[in-house]
Amino acid sequence: MVGKVARDLGVEEAGYRILSNHGRDAHQEVPHFHVHVFAGTDLGRMIKASSQ
Repeated sequence: MVGKVARDLGVEEAGYRILSNHGRDAHQEVPHFHVHVFAGTDLGRMIKASSQ
């Protein structure tokens, strides 16, 4: 479903980042699963490039 949403939004080719939250440790007031789709701009690196 996330891929379909990305295609429908026209962001599949350029790329996108997803983040999901679920449960108490994610600080949810009402427990449920959901996904955020971040796209439309350069999101930068999530982790540093390897020095090797």
